[in-house]
Amino acid sequence: MLVCLTVVFAFFSISANAEETIIHYNYRVTTKICNGFQNGTNSNKVNFTFYGTERTHKLTNVAKLIKGDAFERNRTDTFEFSCEDIGQFYAINVSCGTDAVKFEYIKIERITSKGQAETATFTI
Repeated sequence: MLVCLTVVFAFFSISANAEETIIHYNYRVTTKICNGFQNGTNSNKVNFTFYGTERTHKLTNVAKLIKGDAFERNRTDTFEFSCEDIGQFYAINVSCGTDAVKFEYIKIERITSKGQAETATFTI
């Protein structure tokens, strides 16, 4: 009986420690829209999917994270989100329904605990 209780308590302490190791980071995304005719979008349904070495993370309706009219021609927009560690970024997918938008670049910064930023930039 004592052995069974020891095994059960050992299992619970391992499970509790595993949950504590989940690390969340704050990310800042800066987008620059090209300066051409019809390069921006009025769509409120712009979605981003970030692909990293640790996981994939999807954000839907990103315009709600941006103050003012998001994704307008020749404009820079910035938004922030928090999630588990995505790892090193290797790809990004942006969709906006039947509308279109042309990005000049998309910069993603992972803010470290010391306030420093690790950056990945995708030039389109």
